[in-house]
Amino acid sequence: MIIFESNLKEMKKILLLAALTVFAYGTGIGQVFYSGFESWTDPNTPSDWRGVATSALTTEVVQYSTTPQTGTYSVQLINATTSHKRLSTQAVSVTAGEVYNVSYYARGTGDVRVGMYRGATGSYVSYSSYAVINSASWVKVEQVIMCDTTSSAAEFILSFRNTTATYDNLQIDSFYVSVGSSSTVSIHDIQYTTGDSSTYYGDPVNTGGIVSATKTGAYWIQNGTGPWSGVYVYDAVNTPAVGDSITFSAIVDEYYSLTELKSISNYVKVSSGNPVQVTDLNLPDAPAEMYEGVLVKVSNAECISLPDTYLEWTVGDGMSTLKVGDLIYAYTPVIGTFYDITGVMDYNFSEWKIQPRSASDVTIHNAIGEFEISANVYPNPASETVNVLANAEGTIRIADITGRIVFEAPFSQNAIVNTQSFNSGVYSVIINGNDGSFASTTLLIN
Repeated sequence: MIIFESNLKEMKKILLLAALTVFAYGTGIGQVFYSGFESWTDPNTPSDWRGVATSALTTEVVQYSTTPQTGTYSVQLINATTSHKRLSTQAVSVTAGEVYNVSYYARGTGDVRVGMYRGATGSYVSYSSYAVINSASWVKVEQVIMCDTTSSAAEFILSFRNTTATYDNLQIDSFYVSVGSSSTVSIHDIQYTTGDSSTYYGDPVNTGGIVSATKTGAYWIQNGTGPWSGVYVYDAVNTPAVGDSITFSAIVDEYYSLTELKSISNYVKVSSGNPVQVTDLNLPDAPAEMYEGVLVKVSNAECISLPDTYLEWTVGDGMSTLKVGDLIYAYTPVIGTFYDITGVMDYNFSEWKIQPRSASDVTIHNAIGEFEISANVYPNPASETVNVLANAEGTIRIADITGRIVFEAPFSQNAIVNTQSFNSGVYSVIINGNDGSFASTTLLIN
């Protein structure tokens, strides 16, 4: 009789646990996968895990029985390196365009995120951002995956790194995947924030806009002009053209403080050849969160440094400066020359940068009140000296083909320049008049 009562109590405990699980996760409608890490093939192999995408060694996945979140066991993940390791589920079926909500409990120290292995293609859907865990207590983590493929052999992934012994590495319990949904959100609402991160960070969204710039594996879209009107899209599958109107589903992410849309699915090109609007800005206003991802134009910006080893150069107006990047197109400027520059406003390596899209996005400034004059340069080609005549007083600069200034001096109507130390090649002769006049011509040195 005593044994019977003991077994009855144990049975009640199991039924209560099952009831609590149903209460916590619903009736199972929309459920794709659940693991409480209760069933193990051996102490290093949870029976519903270790799919083909798993890269973690058996010693890095351990059955753990100390105060689980529910049930008898959790899983301990061990990886002290900065490179991630993967523990993937057994094969499950997924559908292209679906949003999958993933929740689990984590405890310990380390970084953890979720991803998806596509199956037959042998490739991966973009991972969520890492959740940084540093807690002796269980914390709930909720992350989202946007599926871009239909597969009966997909695997959900726990990716982990940087674990330490502070709280006995990482422990994970109650891993749950369900089908979610996306809401339709404008670019403005995705980008608008009073801080640095989008309020939709980590959420699935349906959105769209006009493509304003493209590069390999990515593009920018925007709606209208002004603050919060553009956003960067990371997409290695679709290759739109500037002027395409597109719609799609995506996950909102923050990549080193740059808001981006990733895990693109349900991509549709609505039309092509649409005009792309440009937001005109004063130089001091350009490097700002509200213009991140927006196609902007700054005018009358002086080149104050030549391209560095990363092919980035700097413009300024005497008070403010802005980097000009080479993410899409690398332009070679001439120091001291004033430019009008069009490009998407970008944020990387903790700096704001304007990214021109082509050579036509960088032009020599010729604003109202300035007028272009002609300069007479002879002999041309030259070998020893060159004479420069122009109806202006100001500064003369001669730059080589890389934009490096090889000669600079005050100018008043004419100048004789000794060119014997110049290497053979093509040079630019530039005159900036004190009255705003401007002259530029080409010089060939033998």
